[in-house]
Amino acid sequence: MAKKRVRTRELEVGMIVADDIYSLNGQLILGKHSILTERLLAKLNFYSIPSISIEEIENDEPISGTLSAIVKKSEEYTKFREEFNNVVKDLDNIMGKLMVGTLTQTDLVDIVSKESELFFRKEDRFSFIDMFHNMREMSDAVLTHSLNVSIVSVMIGRWLGMSKADLEILAVGGLLHDIGKLEISEAILNKPERLTDQEYAIVKGHAIKGYQLLKNAKIDERVCEIALSHHERCDGTGYPAKLRDAQMSKYVKVVAIADVYDAMTAGRPYRDAICPFAVIKRFQDNGLQQFDTLFIMTFLNKIADTYNHSAVRLNDGREGEVIMINKNNLSRPVVRVGDTYIDLSTEKDLFVDAII
Repeated sequence: MAKKRVRTRELEVGMIVADDIYSLNGQLILGKHSILTERLLAKLNFYSIPSISIEEIENDEPISGTLSAIVKKSEEYTKFREEFNNVVKDLDNIMGKLMVGTLTQTDLVDIVSKESELFFRKEDRFSFIDMFHNMREMSDAVLTHSLNVSIVSVMIGRWLGMSKADLEILAVGGLLHDIGKLEISEAILNKPERLTDQEYAIVKGHAIKGYQLLKNAKIDERVCEIALSHHERCDGTGYPAKLRDAQMSKYVKVVAIADVYDAMTAGRPYRDAICPFAVIKRFQDNGLQQFDTLFIMTFLNKIADTYNHSAVRLNDGREGEVIMINKNNLSRPVVRVGDTYIDLSTEKDLFVDAII
């Protein structure tokens, strides 16, 4: 295939890298055949790479669009989605075994191993985060939500420097935290209107139901505690026991954050998914009292960084790219719209309305 040399400032999203690209000290920056995204263009600029060779594609449509669009068209995403769906199917099987009392430790070890393969897959053009963020189009059923919470919990645990043994507890705890919802009718769980007080009380009962199921199955007590207490809050406003900070395990504290984050950024029968930057703002406004300070601040700083160089739409309809996360105001990044740079921390009437 033919290739040509292009100055970095003239590169465009969708172009394909023809050769491995190294920094001055020999570090591999981009691999051959990488598809350029906004994030990768920023990486080339960061390392002051003056020009690179790109592949010239004949008789084919160029790959273009936002990072999300490019990811979804890729073979890597197709494979990731297939593997993700396979883990969801395995989780369905595990929950079924748990309900009838035939679940074994081998079943849990197997599914955690498969989940780990999603995490530690070889990263070429796209990172695990690029893939995971694009799974948001999937329905927010109990199974998908549970796998998402497990994945986010392990991410938080890794960011906190937790041990491998701790990460395994978080993985299983995230997978099984909502097991009690399997004993609640679908009519209530998927009701598109506001729940009545009686229906809400039934939903809240899933924490105790889940604990009892796991306890009867002789699951690790730390996992049982996650199912029981993932709706507790450090300020005592949670349920079912209104526990406070010192009464909650580190596993419960992590899964509680992951549960709220995934619930808000995924669609519900009664509302659309909430923009991640709006979710970050809600955590900033209310989360410092409700969640462990170290855990929530580590999470917010790290998760905000994963949206750097994302394509976004502002509330006035303009579209642009996040080019910098404001560390003192994580929900209000700097956005480039054309040749204009907008610091949302100073433009109070503007905010990120959606990731596109």
